[in-house]
Amino acid sequence: KVSESFNLLDESAHLNDKSILCAGWLSKKGHFRKNWKERYFVLGSEGNGIKKRCSIFYFKDKWMPGDEQQPLGAFPLHGATISCKQPPSDKPQPWYYFEIWTCFDQIYPIRSRS
Repeated sequence: KVSESFNLLDESAHLNDKSILCAGWLSKKGHFRKNWKERYFVLGSEGNGIKKRCSIFYFKDKWMPGDEQQPLGAFPLHGATISCKQPPSDKPQPWYYFEIWTCFDQIYPIRSRS
């Protein structure tokens, strides 16, 4: 499980304008410290057709192809489940909440303003 994550981090070097499907700022809840941190997420793809694989990489700062910055983390979307979550209270919230469960049973709580 851990080695797969490290392989994904190596793949970030191959991200380019054609392999990036979407990118932008989201907040991710920490695994150890349970606070929310804003991160720059990049949805990247590799391969074609049925062999296309998508992965998410996240960075501390805004990332562009050619940057030297290494991702803080990465996870594959193949076999992942994404579920929308209700806000923690009944009051109107400026956030949209969702969780990504990877095929490695890791859970990534994410929130977005839009």
